[in-house]
Amino acid sequence: PDTFGHAGNLPQLVASAGGTRYYHHRCNPGQADIWPAYWWEGKDGTRVLGISTPSYNGGINASGIVDSADRARRHGQPCGLMFHGIGDHGGGPARQNLDVLRRVGKRPLMPTANCSTMARYSDQILASGVQLPVHRGESSTIFEGCYTTHADAKANNRAGENLLCTADTLAALAGIDRQKQLVPAWRTVLFNQFHDILDGAAIHESYVLNHEHFEQVSAATKAVTDEALAILQSHIAGERIAVTNPLGVAREDWVSLPDPGAPGPVRLVGDDGHIAVGQRTTDGIGFVARVGAFASNGYRVEPMTEADRRLRVAPAFAPCDPRTHQAWEDAQANAAYLGVTTPFFTCLVRRDSGIICFLEDTRAGRQLVGYGVRHGSSYQDSVRADLAMNVLTLTEELPHDMSAWHLDELHRETTLLRGAKTSIVESGPARCVLLVEHTLRASKIRQKLIFYRDLARIDFETEVDWQEVGSNEAGVPGLRVAFTARLPEAEAWFETPFAAEQRPCDGQEVPALRWADVGGGTYGIAVINDSKYGYDALGTRLRLNLIRSGYNPDAISDIGSHRIRYSLMPHVGSWKDAGVVAQAAGFNQPLLARRTQKTTAPAKRAAAPQLVDAGSVQIACLKTARTGAGTIVRLYDTAGRASSPRLLVPAGATVWQTNVLEERQTRLRVEDGAVVLAMRPWEVRTVLIEEASGVGG
Repeated sequence: PDTFGHAGNLPQLVASAGGTRYYHHRCNPGQADIWPAYWWEGKDGTRVLGISTPSYNGGINASGIVDSADRARRHGQPCGLMFHGIGDHGGGPARQNLDVLRRVGKRPLMPTANCSTMARYSDQILASGVQLPVHRGESSTIFEGCYTTHADAKANNRAGENLLCTADTLAALAGIDRQKQLVPAWRTVLFNQFHDILDGAAIHESYVLNHEHFEQVSAATKAVTDEALAILQSHIAGERIAVTNPLGVAREDWVSLPDPGAPGPVRLVGDDGHIAVGQRTTDGIGFVARVGAFASNGYRVEPMTEADRRLRVAPAFAPCDPRTHQAWEDAQANAAYLGVTTPFFTCLVRRDSGIICFLEDTRAGRQLVGYGVRHGSSYQDSVRADLAMNVLTLTEELPHDMSAWHLDELHRETTLLRGAKTSIVESGPARCVLLVEHTLRASKIRQKLIFYRDLARIDFETEVDWQEVGSNEAGVPGLRVAFTARLPEAEAWFETPFAAEQRPCDGQEVPALRWADVGGGTYGIAVINDSKYGYDALGTRLRLNLIRSGYNPDAISDIGSHRIRYSLMPHVGSWKDAGVVAQAAGFNQPLLARRTQKTTAPAKRAAAPQLVDAGSVQIACLKTARTGAGTIVRLYDTAGRASSPRLLVPAGATVWQTNVLEERQTRLRVEDGAVVLAMRPWEVRTVLIEEASGVGG
């Protein structure tokens, strides 16, 4: 009951699991005027009975009984509800609590009170016929500091979920049932989602165990993934780079793996005819591979004979700087920027900060940074690099209680505008990489900015040695990164479980999963991450909260090393049509590349379901059914649009609509090898596919 907010798509998941009531303590829709009982309507229209109390523990006393009865009376409800229990998060009642209940029952003018159950209470509410208030969508939230405090636990959680989803998918595709290995790993991840662990509000020792648990999850998933890949890639001829896509959407994305060859450009030819430009570096070989949904592709490496200059990086000056045409040697020494040109963007990166001060989307002819560099005019223009892209900011909150939980009174922000050193560490035909090195008080930041020839996004890989300790004297230091775009519209959207929410652009910290987006129907920018949960949007400025040193109950919550990945994805049109959700999924579950050494006989594999005419529907889960017979496919609408996608299934398969517990509900009609799924906006659907040889009644 101690959840710090309630996702807007949860009612349909509750109902799908057979639930009809949802009890909670925090984040009541009535705020201070608590609604004792109400209808909670999810984003797809599903309703469950919401029940709420001011607390989930405490003793039984006369004032509490009177307050509960009076609250029910004010809302026109026939009975009230009072939770009790001894200890934090409640236990059973003590003997003296029951004695109080008996004494109160004998007092005149006191409400009638007795021990009861949630079922009896809710049945009486519904039987009364009283008109209950309705709350639609997500609830309010509290404890915004919890979205960031203990970044290590957040990173472990997201990595655990991603690794398990990938292993589940590959095992199902390979036709191997590895639930004995994966179910315990899932339970370990879920154990660490207990709110005072995942939210960063547990004692230090909890996070020592958290790291041990993640190592166990990582080992279990690696073993299953490696076994499955050996099967899925067995049809690829020897001396190839085999690339497998664990997602149900065709994609192009960067892959890399160790390679003994000399650095330089290469050409890669896929078994499907796709030709990719790649490069060898000291880290290995890398290129943008193209792989179908739930598919594998093999690439052979060839020398690259022709020059490819579509990706360029060099020292540069601002557009109106008269030194723009200086000799190379002078520019190398004096230029304030590094200029990067890709088929999608033209950028200027400040060498003393790593801030992207100029960013033009050449596809749309749109300049995305308003005042990052000086422009030509009769007077000198203002330069506001703090209102540009990839702006790292040290934040400082005044000291306060419950520092792990509360994000309060942010009294100082220091933008890292100068003092960094930026260098070109990789420059090839497939990608270029800039390295930015900051010193921030006692902390060190090393950040790579990665620009691609064939991907319309900019990736950031940031390593932080964080040594900013929070305390009752220093307050709560933190680190954020900001992206401020010059846009005509300012709608902020944030990914939530199986959905997305539009929220005010008012600067308040809000929870999100893999992406957030600001913009509108004509243009926008998305910031994607693989380990973070806290964003804020203020106008068209979108910030991602990276690190936060809460000091109570763990005095050194975020001290140490952090590796953080995020990506900037500018896009034409709305996020709903620009592929943001698929890009975020791929950023979290990358393509898997391995070298094949010899030709082997292709292994027998389960046929992969395919989604066509999908619209905004995507596959969120592919796994072996809990019974071991059949494959589970979980789909959801990502953009709030009704549609009728077709799910292609193996010949002769039997297909069932199930609930989230994988219990069969309705047999679905298969016609021309496909099932048509009529999807409501934001609907989540679970389907069981049983191949012809495995039909079990």
